[in-house]
Amino acid sequence: MAAGNGSVSLSKVIEGLNLKMAYLPENVEEIKVTSRNVNRVGLCLVGFFDSFEHGGIYLFGSEEMHYLLDRKSDNRLDILDRFFSRRPPLVIITDNCGGVDEIDSCARKHKVSYAFAEESASVVMVEAIKFLGISLAPRTSLHGELVVIYGEGVLLTGESGVGKSETVIELIRRGHHLVADDVVDVRKISHEVLTGSAPSNIRYFVELRGIGIVNAEKMFGTDAVRVSSQIDLVVEMTDVEDRSICAGMVGSEFTTNILGIDLPIVKIPVKNGRNMTTLVEAATLATKQKKAGYNAGQDLLRTLRKFRG
Repeated sequence: MAAGNGSVSLSKVIEGLNLKMAYLPENVEEIKVTSRNVNRVGLCLVGFFDSFEHGGIYLFGSEEMHYLLDRKSDNRLDILDRFFSRRPPLVIITDNCGGVDEIDSCARKHKVSYAFAEESASVVMVEAIKFLGISLAPRTSLHGELVVIYGEGVLLTGESGVGKSETVIELIRRGHHLVADDVVDVRKISHEVLTGSAPSNIRYFVELRGIGIVNAEKMFGTDAVRVSSQIDLVVEMTDVEDRSICAGMVGSEFTTNILGIDLPIVKIPVKNGRNMTTLVEAATLATKQKKAGYNAGQDLLRTLRKFRG
């Protein structure tokens, strides 16, 4: 299991933001974006570089372009040379502004990729921050299954052979949705939200003991699968009954921590004769009710106190 912010290749940024490139250096595959921040170049144009982010994207908007065009050519070249010499991974000229010769010459001199965008700087900034927020989010890979049940993302965990994949197939058959089987790539996209997806090379494939590999999308249709989902609940399927968990269920809450975020967890012992699919559905609905403000365990305690009183 590994976690980290990492980087995203410039080629993926270009594809993700659908950019019209004006110049790309030969070593484009080696260029990485490492910062989630997207910056305007305004302060850089007046010579302030104390907070310059070397791994971040920089935008020229209409205001910055007007500022440059008001300068004489020699002054404009000096300003742009100081900026491009810092070699940001990508510069975007927004607001459908045309380029200036000095931008092209400085970009090529310092081998800095730059692109044009028709949208305003604010729109490009929002889209870029959104894309980088996902691409550079802290992440980890977990062994388990991720299913969307009644609109909630449920991460099924447990030892190999405990019956997770079989439970997933039955959940899909009941109308719920598969996101990932066996390996779940988890990303922390905010201080409160985790999302999960399957590695692209095994997406929608499920391994069933005694049967082999099946493709859930081909077997149940496109409505049976999802590319990704928020993770709202962890259900651990265990072949050992944890009496401490069972004894404390009424009015109690249990959590597990993934990438610094606490998620509710329910442990369900696997035994012959127990319908695990129904129990997972029930656990999901109970968690959904708690999020809406209703806790059956606490309600029961209040009712018992009334009768005892």
